[in-house]
Amino acid sequence: PLDQPWLLYQLPSSDFVTPSSWPEIVANVGHMLPAVAGPAAPALAALRASTYAGLSLSHRLDLLEGLVAACLETGACRAVLASNAEAREEERLGRERARRAVEKERA
Repeated sequence: PLDQPWLLYQLPSSDFVTPSSWPEIVANVGHMLPAVAGPAAPALAALRASTYAGLSLSHRLDLLEGLVAACLETGACRAVLASNAEAREEERLGRERARRAVEKERA
């Protein structure tokens, strides 16, 4: 029933996380995410006792920081970041080669 607290013992798939359900999911499974459970423990407790809208800005930021840290720990996120870093490095090298070519033409 929607009026009862959720009882979750594993992380749900992304199919179950929606803009309206994520605060309830985080309140129930946040303790399973070390990046969230440690630093954001007071925010998780406040979220369990209230609603996301009722949280202080400080608690909201603590939750955001923990969720971002948890995201950064995933292989998928690491792969995207590595790919982006590689693309930026290739762009930098391309600009450097172009700059050297222009300097060589001028010389």
